[in-house]
Amino acid sequence: LRWAMGWDQVTVRYAHSFWSCPLSLRRRLGLFYIFICRWVTQVCAVVIIIFNAGPSLQALLAQDPRDVTLNQPLCISEVQMLSFYMYAAFIAFAFLRALANEAHPRLLVGLLFYFMLAPLYVIFGSAL
Repeated sequence: LRWAMGWDQVTVRYAHSFWSCPLSLRRRLGLFYIFICRWVTQVCAVVIIIFNAGPSLQALLAQDPRDVTLNQPLCISEVQMLSFYMYAAFIAFAFLRALANEAHPRLLVGLLFYFMLAPLYVIFGSAL
C-alpha cells in the first residue's frame, strides 16, 4: 500500500516537469509511460475484471452463450468469451511452465492463490 501511494505521490508532484526536463524525447516518453500509463492500465484491468469476468462465467456455465440473456449484442458476448479464454490460456501456460521448471507443491499452490486473488487485488488497488 505504501509503495503504491509513493508512486502516486511522485506522479502527482513531478508529472508536469517530465516535458521540461533536459532529457531526450525517448526518456521523457519512458517517464510518462512508467508514471502516467500505470493509472491507465489499472483502470483497464478493473474494467476487464468487472465487465468481462461476470458475463463470461455466466455464459460459460450456461454452455451456450446464445441462450444467456445478458442484454448485449452477440458480438460483445463473443469478445468477452475470447478474453476469458485467453486469460484461462495464460493461467494454463503459467502452470505448465511451473511444472516444467520446478514442480514444487508450494509453487503450484502459490500460483493457484495468485490467480484466484488477482482480480480482488486489482480492484482493491484501484479503490485506494
